[in-house]
Amino acid sequence: MNKLILMRGIPGGGKSTIAREMAREAFSLGVKSVAICSTDDYHMENGEYVFKPKMLGDFHVRNQMRVYGHCNNGVECVIVDNTNIKRKDMQVYINNAKSCGYQIEEVIVGEDELMSDPTSPIFTSYIDSCALRQTHGVPKDVIDRMARTFQK
Repeated sequence: MNKLILMRGIPGGGKSTIAREMAREAFSLGVKSVAICSTDDYHMENGEYVFKPKMLGDFHVRNQMRVYGHCNNGVECVIVDNTNIKRKDMQVYINNAKSCGYQIEEVIVGEDELMSDPTSPIFTSYIDSCALRQTHGVPKDVIDRMARTFQK
């Protein structure tokens, strides 16, 4: 059965790395077609990430359409590599994939840390490490806010 995988987590958590690992694993298991789709792709200019906040809504719609196109064309494994902080952020992807007969899987990267008490050292350390690892210039306070509002 074809599958849509929804990556979830904060910037710097490792979603893109895990998405690429999942794609490689799918191919090694005999899956013939895999697509990784990220709204971040639309922020790329000449190989550089350039965040365009005014275009974010449009870029999300473009990514949703791209994912639907892959599902409609029968790509066996489609991976959505976005933060998906709120459950509503995923709903269009879920609805479209289900209309194409896809199985849905959510992968929460950093789940243990995100589910921990926001006052705990584990949570704080995780935010600090994600802020250092992320590559898109997202300020630490924004990453912290995203983590605190992450819907389980």
